[in-house]
Amino acid sequence: MASSTCAVLVFFMFSSFTLNPHVKQGYMTARARYVLGGCEYIILFFAVFFILFFHAALIRMRSREFALFRVLGMTPGQVWRTVFAESIVTGLAAIAAGIALGTVFLKLFLMAMGALLNLPVSIPFALPAQSVLLTVALFGAVFVLEGFITAARTALHTPKSLMLAERARQRADKASWWLVALGIASIAIAYDLAIAHSLNIIVNFFPIIGLTALGTYLLFTQISVKVLGALRRRPLHGVSLLVVARFAHRVRDNALVLTVVTLLSATVLSGMGAVFGLKSLVHQNSTQVDPFPVMLIRPQAGAFPLTANDVSRQLAASGTPVAGQVTFSVAAVRAEEAGQAGSQPVHITVVSASTFERVRQHLMDAEPETRSFLTDAPPAPGSGRANVFVNYPLVLQKPLFSTNQIRVLDVPEMSFHLNGQYDARILNEQMGRVSDFVLEVSDADYAKLTDALPETAKYEITGFDVPDWKHALVATSALQNRLNAGQKPFLTARADVDSEVTQTLATMIFAGFFVSVLFLLACATVLYFRLQWQMATDKRQFSSLLRIGMRDREVHKTLTRELLLLFFAPVVVGLVHSTVAMVDFSHLIAVKGNPWPVFVVVAGIYIALTAFYFAVARIRYARQVLP
Repeated sequence: MASSTCAVLVFFMFSSFTLNPHVKQGYMTARARYVLGGCEYIILFFAVFFILFFHAALIRMRSREFALFRVLGMTPGQVWRTVFAESIVTGLAAIAAGIALGTVFLKLFLMAMGALLNLPVSIPFALPAQSVLLTVALFGAVFVLEGFITAARTALHTPKSLMLAERARQRADKASWWLVALGIASIAIAYDLAIAHSLNIIVNFFPIIGLTALGTYLLFTQISVKVLGALRRRPLHGVSLLVVARFAHRVRDNALVLTVVTLLSATVLSGMGAVFGLKSLVHQNSTQVDPFPVMLIRPQAGAFPLTANDVSRQLAASGTPVAGQVTFSVAAVRAEEAGQAGSQPVHITVVSASTFERVRQHLMDAEPETRSFLTDAPPAPGSGRANVFVNYPLVLQKPLFSTNQIRVLDVPEMSFHLNGQYDARILNEQMGRVSDFVLEVSDADYAKLTDALPETAKYEITGFDVPDWKHALVATSALQNRLNAGQKPFLTARADVDSEVTQTLATMIFAGFFVSVLFLLACATVLYFRLQWQMATDKRQFSSLLRIGMRDREVHKTLTRELLLLFFAPVVVGLVHSTVAMVDFSHLIAVKGNPWPVFVVVAGIYIALTAFYFAVARIRYARQVLP
């Protein structure tokens, strides 16, 4: 009941936030709203699994009760109606309690979101009717479906199977070498798809998830049987012999629990590790995204609303004065691979070698952080040759041009031989007509090219050095208001990008925190049901062991080792899975920086929480089981 209420509560608050009319009218970016909307459906998917799995486990714990009802004359239809009615009543209570608690805590939720997103004003409280209807409809359908399935499954069991369900699997399992090989192959293929084929993650995502889940289940059902069998053939004694023997007889009972906890643990670790790791990497690479704190592009043809002096005055008036600036000319052209019919033209910005060197030196002097990617620039190209510089965050895994010979479509008689492709950025990230792919050519070739180009292909760029760029958002917003939609891409600012990325990442962290809490609650609940299910058997077995002479210290040691395996085996396997996921993540984003320290911190926190829950469960379970 509490777990279902928690799932309803979180979904209701998220949907109330995303459907809040004030939020929809622009309190946050569309990307951040998209992140929260995605989290809603993650929570809903989780809730379906959560409710189906745990209610089934609860019904299984009451199998003797239903067996007694059947023996006393209750028909399968009556059992079905009883279980179904219980599910509906539980669902209605959970939905009502979740919506009520969500309404109570919604204002705090809105305040927290406003603080995290650094909004200028607080988000007004609103309780959208659509959010209430959506929560009732979706979770109502979930509880009806869950009640139907669970009731049908319970009604189909005979009184004997219900009465003996607790002992149905108390025998040593046997493993198949074919299934062992399948489990190892599934995990190996999933890891290979994640590490060696990171760029195809959109296609490989679901195969990786499916193969990992299958491999993990077979790891705990087949591979563990082989390992335990090998241990039992060794000369064990004392507590070790007892622990191995008891686990060997409970492999299949524990397998589903261990698999679920492993996958949930891996999800929490990799999800939060990736979000915090991305936040760290964005901070480490913000200068590489936009080397100039503010950059203005002015077309040389026609009038333009802003000049470099306008930008300097506005920045100074807003308390973020300019410390220096550099102005240079570029040309925007289209280039394609020579001799490759039908190749896709690439929009690219051409600069002269002297201009490139002047801008590079200016950036390294004004922005020391740019030295990491600007220091090792290639030599200036000679006549008929060129250097290509790709844009962050590509650090392209493959060349922008598949051949070394390209030609300029706008000036067909001009072609260049490429010396190579490099990662040295001198332009801010661009979304307009001026590309942030840069083609460096010799001064003579640049003069010849620009003489043949129309004025509409020529631009003047001014980069501004703003030491206090993080507070330049007010100035850049005022300047953007003077431009129409087509002109806005010509003014770029690091503060604008930083604000949007920070807001999106803050949303991901906030949403990820709630999802992670739900997953941690799920892990705790799974382990709780596992312990409750085996409690009666453990009471009988430990009482018998004490009667035949086993010492209290040995019994406590046996219980401790078993619970250690039950709690930490999934964490260890989950850590391996999430480590592979982080390797995939680091390949996918392909930027400079180190996300691993953040992942280690996340893993450490998760292990500490697991250790705390283990300590509490160990003390309580020992009091319940041992005489």
